[in-house]
Amino acid sequence: MKRFHIAFVILFSMAPFLGGCVVGQQWNVTVESTSRIAGLDIEVSRAGNDFWRVSAKNNTRYPVSLIWDESSYISTTGNSSRLVRGKTRVIHSGQAQPASPIPPDSLLNEVFIREGLVGRTNAFYATPVGNPDNAARIYLMFDVNGKRIPWTASARFSKPVKTKK
Repeated sequence: MKRFHIAFVILFSMAPFLGGCVVGQQWNVTVESTSRIAGLDIEVSRAGNDFWRVSAKNNTRYPVSLIWDESSYISTTGNSSRLVRGKTRVIHSGQAQPASPIPPDSLLNEVFIREGLVGRTNAFYATPVGNPDNAARIYLMFDVNGKRIPWTASARFSKPVKTKK
């Protein structure tokens, strides 16, 4: 029992130095937009492990909203998951989410995750990609001046290239 406590103390005292250590396979990700919405500049990128970041600039004169409950991630194996804002607590992850408003001439920056991974992911573990030969798809639904318009992107995964030092 004493050995366990010593190992536990050593592990946690080293935690600040292990920031770059991640269990599981890390992948490079290339996200490419497969559609456009007039008046909006939208980018999606990986925010770390299972988290993603969306940046949406509203260049129009009217309000726009990102509708989370109608947005999804389609994995490399074809499984669809609803997207959940990164600020959502585990207990609320299955409930309806409010849309994120984007006023005219403003920028939305938001982090999101697949619904099934809320509370089951952390900074030290990345979920397996599934089938890296296929692209994952990201489907974001926007309300633009009273009309629902989807924005889509593909996400391709590749193994990191190791360089010799």
